[in-house]
Amino acid sequence: MRPADHAGPAARGGTRLLLTLRAICLPGGLAIGHLRWAEPAVRRFDRELRWLTWTAVPTIFVPRLALGLNLYQPPPSGRARRREARRSRRLIRVQTGPEMA
Repeated sequence: MRPADHAGPAARGGTRLLLTLRAICLPGGLAIGHLRWAEPAVRRFDRELRWLTWTAVPTIFVPRLALGLNLYQPPPSGRARRREARRSRRLIRVQTGPEMA
């Protein structure tokens, strides 16, 4: 499994959290109606969340993209090289026939 596969749920969860907090801060929403937060504080919190969303989403996306590209491929181990050599020999035998190999 690639490293980017592990980052997926966490990245989506962080974005969902930010959007949920912004929904709580809607005018007349949960923060004001149920939690009884002061309206100026809710507006400020919403403004900060909006700013955080614009900075956090690219910060999460760029590393995920870089990990997904996986530009660094470590050299294969000795076992992997031997396995690839066996596969290549089998492939040559199948293509040319057993008498030619």
